[in-house]
Amino acid sequence: GIPAINEKGERLLLFLGIIDILQTFDICKVMQRQYQTVENRDVINERSIVEADFYAKRFKEFLFEYVFHPDDDEILTNSI
Repeated sequence: GIPAINEKGERLLLFLGIIDILQTFDICKVMQRQYQTVENRDVINERSIVEADFYAKRFKEFLFEYVFHPDDDEILTNSI
């Protein structure tokens, strides 16, 4: 979980998940991914069609860089 503090000062653990029911990673997506790789090898890490493990890592990095910021006065730890 992600350590957090609510507006009352209570410690929380946040658990997030995203369910993508609109797309399936089928043979068409695999072919599209391969085409994108051949078309432009410079942006392999930025393409939208990626394997689940890489997507999870990229999503987690985005959350911690742009969404969840510790307060300037208090650094959150995993001591909950």
